[in-house]
Amino acid sequence: MAKLIAGLDEIGTETQKSEGWCYFCLPEAEYIKFSAEVRSLLSSTKLTVFHGKKFKAKQVNEYEQFLRLIRKYAENSVPTILS
Repeated sequence: MAKLIAGLDEIGTETQKSEGWCYFCLPEAEYIKFSAEVRSLLSSTKLTVFHGKKFKAKQVNEYEQFLRLIRKYAENSVPTILS
């Protein structure tokens, strides 16, 4: 049986007009690789985390790279869930 690791973030506008959850799940072995890639990406920036609430337009490239990492692992890991 595969052990899955989940990453999630609440989506909200802080106006309570829209909110929900975004999440993805990866097998534990893939999470270890994903985590290493994220740490490497963070170390090449001034960021300490990727969190939508802390997003600034000048950081768009870094956030795009992070989202591309999520997509890469979601597309290439089995089993996986992306919502």
